[in-house]
Amino acid sequence: MKHLAGLFLFIALWPMVAAAEWQTKASVSGSMEDNVFRNSRPEKDAITEVDLRMGYAWDWEKWSALASYEGKYINFADHAERNYLSPQITLAAQLNLEKKGWVRSGLRARTRIDSDTYALYDYHEVVGFVDAKLPGNDLMTLFAGYSLSNRRYNELEELDNLEHQLYGGLQMPLESGPTIAVYSELGYKQYLSPLDTGTTIVRQGYRGRNIVTTGTKKEFTNVGQWVNSLSVSSPVIDDKTGIRFSVKYRINFGDSNLLLSGLSADHYSENDLFDDRYGYESREFGVMVSRILLYGVTARVGYDQAIKDYTETAHDISGNPVLTNPERSDNYRRLWARIEKAVLLSGKGTQLRLYGEYQKIWNDSNDAFDHYNSASTTSGVELVF
Repeated sequence: MKHLAGLFLFIALWPMVAAAEWQTKASVSGSMEDNVFRNSRPEKDAITEVDLRMGYAWDWEKWSALASYEGKYINFADHAERNYLSPQITLAAQLNLEKKGWVRSGLRARTRIDSDTYALYDYHEVVGFVDAKLPGNDLMTLFAGYSLSNRRYNELEELDNLEHQLYGGLQMPLESGPTIAVYSELGYKQYLSPLDTGTTIVRQGYRGRNIVTTGTKKEFTNVGQWVNSLSVSSPVIDDKTGIRFSVKYRINFGDSNLLLSGLSADHYSENDLFDDRYGYESREFGVMVSRILLYGVTARVGYDQAIKDYTETAHDISGNPVLTNPERSDNYRRLWARIEKAVLLSGKGTQLRLYGEYQKIWNDSNDAFDHYNSASTTSGVELVF
């Protein structure tokens, strides 16, 4: 991270013959949660999230480049030991094509820094990526990309991994109004230090629930997942109202993922530790309706559902396998509503965005710890300049 920070500073001070400018975005939001850790033992808390992004961009006739830093800080009012910081540095270059197409490549490095109590969650990750937007004609745009990430945990060495992700997609706006988007993604993960079959590592977990890592076999363990999705967006009634339908299907291949159970997840932490996507197959769908109201206020209402079939065994409330030994299965449902308003503060592009959101989640699971309901109310402000 220190080397990347020095490289970022060097680039920012490097004199170049090009149009260049700083791009900055700052946001802060607050959430009231009635089940902040998303499990069967609900606890209330108030969460504050602060996000700062600073980037320096250059533009030439056919090329552009960006060096940026983003820092995110999560603060728990009643669980201060769970506070954490997640900084990220990105360096990217882009070749601009005709019809607003592009080919982009870059490097991204990020880390997570927790308190001493939860240093178990800390990791470092470096990601290299290349992606492209290739407009074919007025009725078709192709998207494609590849990334390779290397994630290393400070304490959970058995979960260190390399992950390949390859995706392709097609977006097609129809003359009648709807836009159809089809995407397909292949993910492939290799654990770098897997445990022997039958080997377990037990660590002290949350509220007496042990954190257990179960080994698979001695050689490298490789897991894969193929994800296909389809979405249809269309205006309805008039050009101020729109609706979007989406479906997604996940199937796994390769070995079983390295099982880890007993962690207390929170919904601000989407990573391998809490709900590893290689650990389940799913059928998912969603619907969203949006409407532009008076004074440029945008309102959205949506519903999402995911039927997840996990490779891990369902556990009782103490973290022990249930007697009948079935695999875990979840039915996740979320109902949400969001309202936002953007205000242009000056002719130079400074924009202020205000938003509020409410969501209700139901997760029906045969794993007792993961069977829960939760509700949250969020309000926030974002400044772009």
